[in-house]
Amino acid sequence: SSAQRLALSVERSHFLICEGQVSEAQSLLFDVTAWPDIDKSSYFYASAIYQIGFTYDLREQPERCGYYEQAQALAEDKFSDVYLSATMGLITNCEADSDAGERLGKMFIVLEKYSATKDYQALAHIHNSIGLVYGGLQQHVLAAEQYLKAHEMGLKVYTGSNQLTILISAITSLFASGQYDRAYETIQEFERINQNVGTPLTNFFYAYALAGYYYRIEDIKKLKLNLPELKRTAEQTSNPVFHNLSNWLQTVPCVYEKDIQCLEDYLTQAEAEDSASMRFIGQNLEYQKFRVDIAIAMGDLQQAENTFADYAKNFRASAQKSQSSASILSVANLY
Repeated sequence: SSAQRLALSVERSHFLICEGQVSEAQSLLFDVTAWPDIDKSSYFYASAIYQIGFTYDLREQPERCGYYEQAQALAEDKFSDVYLSATMGLITNCEADSDAGERLGKMFIVLEKYSATKDYQALAHIHNSIGLVYGGLQQHVLAAEQYLKAHEMGLKVYTGSNQLTILISAITSLFASGQYDRAYETIQEFERINQNVGTPLTNFFYAYALAGYYYRIEDIKKLKLNLPELKRTAEQTSNPVFHNLSNWLQTVPCVYEKDIQCLEDYLTQAEAEDSASMRFIGQNLEYQKFRVDIAIAMGDLQQAENTFADYAKNFRASAQKSQSSASILSVANLY
């Protein structure tokens, strides 16, 4: 029946997303939601609209917000899981200019609603979203705590790659807060769980986390040993953000070895890559430092000066944001 075709297609798109096949999932969802006989009051239509938003979210594209709003309206008072996901997506990604305390207040109200239940899936989702807000405010120690709490709760109910997607966020925040030893312990836990999961997406996350660890502790020898696996796993996904993250780390040894041809090739490639994903990566202070390192290695002192000026400006802005957002600690403690 039409309803069964819709349900199966939306479920299939979900598995494609979990496999890292974001482009394929999005194409399927666009096709499904355009069917002339589709029941727009059904659970799976609301789920499809939410998942379109999520595919944009994975690519850090602003179109996600419109779909999250649609999904929230479709699911209100009917489909609690879709409604919760859409609401968390809106607060996390689409209210970035709102007062931080107000955003956290909204999340803690939702958390209070679920805290008396045994709905560990919802609780994990909420704590993960709170972690995303903290991370956006440069409060990475707090973010890591929320991600690890979400992971602990998620283990009670999640299977497959859902056990690991929160854990990679925890690793990222541990990196950002300089907790490298704890990050490595978490990477080891990730690897242990991934032995029984091993999807293209989770395999990429593991290779990326390990490469990121070696990069940050400047163990270039071990980084080089890990890079072929990182490239292989990135190529098994269709997410341009993952491809560009891999290309960045593949080029790190070229800086240390002053391989000018390699660096020139990377700069040419980076200019030609998907602009949205490169803009997202370009906001990362580690990446901005990397671009300074490239200019210095190539002996282009004027470019090095210009790039460092941008890095210093963004570093100051990040530090100011971190300090100004420290006021949210009182809000968090209150709740």
